[in-house]
Amino acid sequence: MTSHSLSTRNTQERRLLAVIGPNGSGKSSMVISSDIAKNYGENIINPDNYAKGVSDVKDIKEKYIFAMTQCKLLRNSLLDFGVSFGFETVGSTKEKVDFLKRAASKGYKIEVLFVTTESAELCARRVLERVKSGGHDVERSKIFSRYKRTMGYLKDYIEVADVASVYDNSGEAPVLVFTKINDKMRIIEEPSDIPWVEKYIHSYYKDADRVLILNQNDNGIR
Repeated sequence: MTSHSLSTRNTQERRLLAVIGPNGSGKSSMVISSDIAKNYGENIINPDNYAKGVSDVKDIKEKYIFAMTQCKLLRNSLLDFGVSFGFETVGSTKEKVDFLKRAASKGYKIEVLFVTTESAELCARRVLERVKSGGHDVERSKIFSRYKRTMGYLKDYIEVADVASVYDNSGEAPVLVFTKINDKMRIIEEPSDIPWVEKYIHSYYKDADRVLILNQNDNGIR
């Protein structure tokens, strides 16, 4: 990240992208497969990617603790500097909600991309598949406890966001189930029988517009 890129972004509208979802939900895959990264360049903070570059810490657990600490410091530094950036997070603690609120109070436009699955069990299976491919592991108990907390904070993330897109990633491809642009909310009718959507979205936003989007590949945060 060069000083030129910082000064350039600092003169434009300040934007903050939060890519949120339980362990194993497919957050990084969503970023890679979409074009949202082009709006933030190299300023998308991912503890997993940071950990891969840490060579002087051999213990895997310590490496990820170090990476998460450094990424938190970087998020706060970029926020204080007024730079547009994005970050990936499990989002299972109130600290992340408070961080977005602090960014909003500084004039940032908040964009939330929330990715989840139908159950913690599915997330756990995907983490196991990731480990077999050389990725990092997460304790099963933590996957389950974090899943519950992350889903519990979904409404808070929607409330603080100027723009939000929520996806169910239980199948072969992500399905858009909810969008918010400023105060206009839309619930996508097609996946309305998904239990977690009913519990964590429909029950709170019964007055939201209900629409049917036929082309799921043409929606979400750009």
